Amino acid sequence: MDRSFFDKICDRRGSGSIKYGKPPAGDPEKVVPMWVADMDFRSAPCIISALEETVDHGIFGYTDRGEEYKDAVRGWYRRRMNWEIDPEWIIPVPGVIFAISTAIKALTDEGDGIIICQPVYYPFANMVKDNRRELIVSELQLKDGRYEMDFDDFAEKAEEAKAFLLCSPHNPGSRVWTKDELEKIVEICKEKGLYIISDEIHSDLIFPGHIHTPAVKAAGDYAGKIITCVSPTKTFNIAGIEAANIIAPDKAIRKAIISEFFSTGVFGQNMFGAAATVAAYREGEEWLEALLDYLWVNVGHVRDFADSTDAIDLIEPEGTYLMWLDCRKTGLDGRQLQKLFLEKADVWLHDGLVFGMGGEGFLRMNIACPEKVLLEVLDNMRKTEV
Repeated sequence: MDRSFFDKICDRRGSGSIKYGKPPAGDPEKVVPMWVADMDFRSAPCIISALEETVDHGIFGYTDRGEEYKDAVRGWYRRRMNWEIDPEWIIPVPGVIFAISTAIKALTDEGDGIIICQPVYYPFANMVKDNRRELIVSELQLKDGRYEMDFDDFAEKAEEAKAFLLCSPHNPGSRVWTKDELEKIVEICKEKGLYIISDEIHSDLIFPGHIHTPAVKAAGDYAGKIITCVSPTKTFNIAGIEAANIIAPDKAIRKAIISEFFSTGVFGQNMFGAAATVAAYREGEEWLEALLDYLWVNVGHVRDFADSTDAIDLIEPEGTYLMWLDCRKTGLDGRQLQKLFLEKADVWLHDGLVFGMGGEGFLRMNIACPEKVLLEVLDNMRKTEV
């Protein structure tokens, strides 16, 4: 697979895409949306073929792919991360947000404290509060252009918590946590008795020089308290096809999660999500490797842009296709920046403030788009006075 596959510009307007909905400012016909986290590339051909076969069959009944599905999931994580997963650990679910919310309800009670490390993917805070748990924030520290966990602050706040929501790799800071960092956070959670609910949806999107370590592999004898939430949707651009998995080694925890899962009236994935997952994990590696090469070139363009301006710094990405732009030198807040770039550069970026503490003055940019589109956007941003 060569670069031409990803160079193709696909018109998504009028397709029902949330990403291409009406922007808060600017000309809707001109604005390029780079805010929400889905890609502007067609998915892997193997997935499209699998979905076509499913449609061609013409009968869309209740679906359970059984061992075929679990074998595909296990094979992927064995090959990609050297992670050996027992098939009993796998709980197929519609999505990662659903998985996290279900785990919260299964393992904690109303009023229990749950820690998150902001700035972080904003549904984390919403899920804690919407489930009537107490939100506890340990703010990440930006040191020399790289985010770090404040372990002392985390340990202090863990005294009042029942669980920790880990974002690994980190969104929006694009950190790929090292094994040493994960071991330190697990040690604190073990000492305080916290469950770790680990969102690892971006774990396939890792840049050169970095290795994703599943939190459970850094947990030693505490692995049973780790609930890992994974999905092929970010990796293969199939977020509109709901498919995810909870990986839970502890039998009692699995039982509690499954019980909570069934109480919602949802009984698994739809047949398209299952078909897409099997195809992705069996045949999608060549596409993924080509995607990562393409994204890395796009990262270089954003880096060059940041180097050419005194107003914006790039937080050097280690993973994900989400760039975190430090715009604090402009003196403008996130909404002002978002509006400015919408109106003057025809690009829709994500206001960093929504990601919580430490997000003010930052913008998030999704670079999973054709190189030509990105270069035009960066040129427009370069010409915009801030």
